[in-house]
Amino acid sequence: KSAADFSILKKVFLYLKKILADNIQKEYRHFYNSRPDLSKKFIYVPLHLQPECNTSPMGGVFVNQILMIKILSASLPEGWVIYVKEHPAQWMNFGLNYTDYRYPGYYRQIARIKNVQLVPIKADSFSLIKQSRAVATVTGMAGWEAVLRRKPALVFGRAWYSDCLGVFKVKS
Repeated sequence: KSAADFSILKKVFLYLKKILADNIQKEYRHFYNSRPDLSKKFIYVPLHLQPECNTSPMGGVFVNQILMIKILSASLPEGWVIYVKEHPAQWMNFGLNYTDYRYPGYYRQIARIKNVQLVPIKADSFSLIKQSRAVATVTGMAGWEAVLRRKPALVFGRAWYSDCLGVFKVKS
């Protein structure tokens, strides 16, 4: 149909423009640390897919995951690091487009927080959980996976597993 009505040229042009211009994946790659040091004391923070009920409404004010990361950063002892990883489905659902949840400058804002480093989206989450000192999440499954591996889980929202042993509810 696109070939018949000649709109294919417009679609190809728009696609090439998206690839060559600034996009969400380029911004993330610009700021991530390709080789995080897993021997450091660190907290692992996997970002949530957004929009989703795990952050809104179940996360309350922590629908703003940058707020959660800032609170963690301000609370960490010297020498600790926060490794933040984007949810892989965030890009599958929205492609190269920025959204209301991942706007231009989103990853720059995270990368500028003291003691915070973005890690590659392909980094193995189970290795990050295993090597971490704790996992922080709004309400995500990574918190549950941490509990199952006897790692502390810092939960900022109302997760179904919040009352389990090893879960620390964070409110402020």
